[in-house]
Amino acid sequence: MLKQVLKTKTVRTSACKYLYFQTRHAHVPFSGPPSYATVNRRFNSHPNPVTYFSHKKAKDDIANGKFVDIHDIGAVGSAEFDVLLTDVTEKTLRTAVAELTGISYLQDASENEANLKVEHGSGFLYGPNFRPIFPCIVKNKKGNAKWVFFVVNSGSPATYLSATTSAALGISEYLTSVTIAGYGHLARISPENSHFSDVNLLGGDFCSVHKLALTYGDEGKFTVAFNYGTSWELKRKV
Repeated sequence: MLKQVLKTKTVRTSACKYLYFQTRHAHVPFSGPPSYATVNRRFNSHPNPVTYFSHKKAKDDIANGKFVDIHDIGAVGSAEFDVLLTDVTEKTLRTAVAELTGISYLQDASENEANLKVEHGSGFLYGPNFRPIFPCIVKNKKGNAKWVFFVVNSGSPATYLSATTSAALGISEYLTSVTIAGYGHLARISPENSHFSDVNLLGGDFCSVHKLALTYGDEGKFTVAFNYGTSWELKRKV
């Protein structure tokens, strides 16, 4: 009986410590007992840990006399970026992937389809390496629209269009504004000497900005949801 009382008291004391910490330090990311619920709440409440620690590092660097350029975003999408992607090529996109999709690669898109803002799209996993393929419409600034097959790669810092895709859309600038699945975005031309020069990559920048969520189903299919998720809300028990 005494052990049970002590155990209950310890749990309550621990919970009170976390509650006190959050009340006393409301301007820091949420903390709590190690659990999935704590992790979920931490990343769905204010302040966002990613932003918080990024700002904290900048302040620490300034305090230590280090130079901090708030406009410096690093070499995102630089010509030196590469990813080993040898199992998907332009030939693959024009043949096997096009056959699975039921649409020809770089086929002209109708005006109505090109103007749609996709909320839920469909894709599939291709090949033994399970490459996520998302077919969607890309439109340039002049309204020229084509069906493009993207390899979804959130590990890529930027979104890339192959040289062939860029040429089909009349794009010659390395960095240009396009519409992908109805959403405006900056895309780059795949580096000429990279291992994915003839492939289109839907990068982490697009996935993050437009809050993409891939839900995998049966037989290698997946659903793409845009603007996925809401802020964490505390619900009262009834």
